[in-house]
Amino acid sequence: MTVQEGLWCWGDRKIGWTLMGNPEAPLAVLLIHGFGANTGHWRFNQPALAGLAPTYAIDLLGFGHSEKPGLSYTQCACPNPNLNPHPHPQRSPGSR
Repeated sequence: MTVQEGLWCWGDRKIGWTLMGNPEAPLAVLLIHGFGANTGHWRFNQPALAGLAPTYAIDLLGFGHSEKPGLSYTQCACPNPNLNPHPHPQRSPGSR
């Protein structure tokens, strides 16, 4: 089965994708990898599914063939203090 691949522009970012199957079909399957992966993780699933429906696999921003934004991840970049690996000590109620 042939594989088509390319880059899709999402805003000002480029997202890598692959397609197997007929892109003109009325329904399609979209494969989205987990954190730390890429479209290559679908190399066995995508051909099998493409026999039933066109199957797209995308690389999330920062992975695979997608654009890698130049971000600096720091302690301040974590919006949820419960997820911050180095939280500030909590103050007792009423203290300043």
